[in-house]
Amino acid sequence: MQLARYFRLRSLKSRLAVWVILPSVLVVGLDLLVSLHNSEQIARLVQQQLLHGAATMISEQLTVNEGAYEISVPPAAFELLKNQFRDRVAYAIHAPDGRLIAGDASLAPYTGEFGPEGEDFFISTLRGEAVRVIAYSYVIPSSAQGDMVITQVAQTLRNYEQFRDDLLYSTLRRHLHLLAVIYFFLFVAYRWMIKPLFQFSAALEARQPGSLEKFDEDAAPKELATVIHALNDYVQRLN
Repeated sequence: MQLARYFRLRSLKSRLAVWVILPSVLVVGLDLLVSLHNSEQIARLVQQQLLHGAATMISEQLTVNEGAYEISVPPAAFELLKNQFRDRVAYAIHAPDGRLIAGDASLAPYTGEFGPEGEDFFISTLRGEAVRVIAYSYVIPSSAQGDMVITQVAQTLRNYEQFRDDLLYSTLRRHLHLLAVIYFFLFVAYRWMIKPLFQFSAALEARQPGSLEKFDEDAAPKELATVIHALNDYVQRLN
């Protein structure tokens, strides 16, 4: 009982804050959680597309000549992954049996299974730093036996994390600006709506003792008209 009395809202301003401001903050908070998920998804998809492009370009340079693999990795494949944060990039091409054909031996052979032109993305560690890796299967057109290789391209997560955070902060700034605008107009509206109540209170205080003059109900807002009507009825009965 005491707790219910403590939380009873006797102020119109408090009720307005509870029923307008708190729900808006709750909605913004929930939307930020969704935005966090979306930011991670967008940043991940962007990095995956770049890794896919690099893996495709590298794989297409692989040829088979008299049973030997030959490759000339184009610089454009690494230019795709170039950014201001200087993410580390590595690649490796393995035969289906795990034998390294070209690239960085630090990238372990892919142990999953998929068919020709399949791909898989996963998080791994390269030289003590987290990387996102694409494993891309490729059938060599110049191979008479239809040899398939698995190309892996790894990139650290510096640019991914910054891109994700930028998306989230941009959403957060928009929400804060929106809340500021809402609360400003809410404050103005509150002052405008409560003004007749202050005027009515001032009119009551200005009354002379013993005055039985009725108040003008037509000039009052609808929400206040009921109170003025009851007061006029009381004045009439006193008279």
